[in-house]
Amino acid sequence: GADAAPQAPGRLLVFPPGEGGEQVLAGVRLTGNQEGTEEFNAKDPAAEGVRCIFELNEWVSIYPDTTVESGLQCWVFGHRDDPAYYRDNPVSEDTQGFVQVCDLNRDPEDGTMEWGSFYLSPEECGAGLYDLVFTCDGRAAGVLLTRFYKEEELSSRSDAELEQLMQGILS
Repeated sequence: GADAAPQAPGRLLVFPPGEGGEQVLAGVRLTGNQEGTEEFNAKDPAAEGVRCIFELNEWVSIYPDTTVESGLQCWVFGHRDDPAYYRDNPVSEDTQGFVQVCDLNRDPEDGTMEWGSFYLSPEECGAGLYDLVFTCDGRAAGVLLTRFYKEEELSSRSDAELEQLMQGILS
């Protein structure tokens, strides 16, 4: 069925809320502190065209488009082909492929501030595909497929080249 479709690069796959629940996540903006110009990193939070390529050791800042102030987390897992897994199973540190988790909280003083950030250490993580799973109160709200490259691997790339790479992260 449609659930088995591979994830499109840069597209936030938003899961329908559970019974009586509300949709808490409309989109996300991810920025990195090493690659791409300010323009490349300055997109508004969205469900499409989200920055999805980073380098190991690059800080990834997270800006969700959400209706909630707290209770959100971003989990990093090694990529799995079935994104519906996260919707259908509890997400925890015991979940296969777990890398790390980052709490996301809005700064009430400054709406432009990141909600949270993380990086993947090259000592602990290899280059490759990772799933960023966004949860609210423990329940998966959405997942974004990302690719992390080796350090310095993207440093000579222009924004246009980075955009092209984003389209081809699955190849």
